[in-house]
Amino acid sequence: MDSVNLSECIYKEMDIFFVALNAPVKSNTNKHWFSGSLSFWNLLFRSGLIKEQILDPLIGDVKVFKEHSINYNNWVYGITDLDRETEETNSSNVKTDKAQVARIISILEKCKVKKLCLVHSKVAKEFESQGYITRNYKAGKNVYGKVGKYKGTEIFEVPFHNASIPNKELYYNQLIDTPLEKIDYALKERLKPSVSQFVSNTKKPISGISIILPSPGNSITETDIIKTTLRITVEFKSFFRPSSGRIQIQINNQISDVSYTEREGKSDLLRIGKTSMADLDIEEGDSVRITRLNQDLFDIRKK
Repeated sequence: MDSVNLSECIYKEMDIFFVALNAPVKSNTNKHWFSGSLSFWNLLFRSGLIKEQILDPLIGDVKVFKEHSINYNNWVYGITDLDRETEETNSSNVKTDKAQVARIISILEKCKVKKLCLVHSKVAKEFESQGYITRNYKAGKNVYGKVGKYKGTEIFEVPFHNASIPNKELYYNQLIDTPLEKIDYALKERLKPSVSQFVSNTKKPISGISIILPSPGNSITETDIIKTTLRITVEFKSFFRPSSGRIQIQINNQISDVSYTEREGKSDLLRIGKTSMADLDIEEGDSVRITRLNQDLFDIRKK
């Protein structure tokens, strides 16, 4: 317990009680939940769970889990981890057990919780193994959504915020009472057309052509991430060939129109924006794979 610095937020009455897996190293070092990037906070905004976008990952947990003022209908959100003793970024190294689930159930017994939200697949798997939920399987894949009920508490499973699952906000939106299409403050962040919809209206499809960025000898830096920019070195410039400085990128099946700046004698700049950079969930030293899907659409994902 001494190594875990994330203070759980538990209240006598909670509208939504989030249960994540464990404390990742970066968030634990920061002493703030989900502070490794803006990915989780952007997802809450796109799904309508919060009314204002979080711009600093170090204050997200304060605004959402402690102050509650930007939450949907000022709802009270709580947060804890299933495993409160392990600091580990690689979830495959985290073990779950019956006692951990029993601790969460004891909280439900003591507190009035409307909805319990299981944020990681390993959390849901342990709950299912203890007989508290039945996960939603279809064609061999998990569909997410409502998976059970414990007394007066509805139980939901949602995908992890940086998982490669399309339309994650639809699952998170099920936690509140207003459908996504009726949430005005999330209008600009609503779902964008799927790849298949976009490709059907484009010229000449191209698929399977990929590059790995950066090239050997170069690196993605913390400054690049802060500036939400990918530097395109000379050997990759011809791969993009943008039209009027604008191209479209796809990250986690969401398409955005972004700026591409050509520069003579320097690296070109692909400015993807804060939301896309957060969804990409990269850190200094990471690499990305960029695949050209058609003439002006590029899929970007962490390698």
